[in-house]
Amino acid sequence: MNTTLIGSIGVTILLAAFALNLLRILSTQSPTYLFMNLVGSILAGVSSFLIGFIPFVVLEGAWALVAGVALMRHFGRGAKTR
Repeated sequence: MNTTLIGSIGVTILLAAFALNLLRILSTQSPTYLFMNLVGSILAGVSSFLIGFIPFVVLEGAWALVAGVALMRHFGRGAKTR
């Protein structure tokens, strides 16, 4: 799979999550929204790494970290209330 395709899939997922949030279909607290941000940012980050564009690797890495932490908190909170 080439870097352009990987990056394109990643940013498409990120933009879809953003659009679904703007249309009030997904909440920013929704696990689907968080998962889309996690996967999209990882793919965009991997693509950036493969082409050697480090500023975007840092941006996407931070985005993935924040989305991952939020996702873990979401499921951690759900487990405590069960």
